[in-house]
Parts: sequence; structure tokens; C-alpha cells
Amino acid sequence: MDSASIPPKCPFGYDAQSFKIGPLSCMICQALLFECSKCTPCSHVYCKACISRFKDCPLCGADIEKIEADTTLQDVVDRFIEGHARIKRSHTNSDKEEDEAGENKKVIYEDVSMERGAFLVQQAMR
Repeated sequence: MDSASIPPKCPFGYDAQSFKIGPLSCMICQALLFECSKCTPCSHVYCKACISRFKDCPLCGADIEKIEADTTLQDVVDRFIEGHARIKRSHTNSDKEEDEAGENKKVIYEDVSMERGAFLVQQAMR
């Protein structure tokens, strides 16, 4: 099997047919959460830039008493982005038969600092 035909694996178990980012997307801008911020007291989460324009929660209408960073959810979003960033595959060429059978393939995740922005823009345009 050619390395170009091997689909990348999602760390959350999604494949190309079941790609879902709903729980990781902002209800205001519909893009992946960026600088996740949680509203108090309702605990709904939005992008920091999006929710800073509101006095009431756009989802439930509760008065926003405080907006605080949700680092736990931001870590999940970051892992999701890393898992879907461009990957590079290297092959060990020790045995041609194993290479053709698809064995000994090693996935190496590249630095995703440049990929993050491109991924976010791509998702925001969907």
C-alpha cells in the first residue's frame, strides 16, 4: 500500500466520514475554539474574542458575571489540531515485502506551529 493512500488517524477516533468538531467549536463564530473562555454562572464556552462582546450568554441568556479561561478545553482543542495537522511518514526499508504489506510505517508529527493557523482558517471557511 502506498503511503499517500494511508489516511491519517484521528486521536479521537474520527475518520474522514465522521469528522466532527461540534463540541470544540464556538457557538458564535462556528470555528474551532480559540482562547477558550467559560462564562460564569452558566459555564458555556466560547472564543475569548467572541464572548467579550456580550453581557448575556448568547446560548442561554444568563447574565455573564465573569469570563474565565478554560485551559482544560483549550488543551483538548490543541490536541485535536495537532492530531489533524500535516503528518510526515517515514518508512523503514529493511524488507521490501513488509514495506509493500504496509508494515513498519512510522508516523512522525511535525511541529504544528505553522499548521495551526492554516487549519483554523480552513475550518472557519467551511
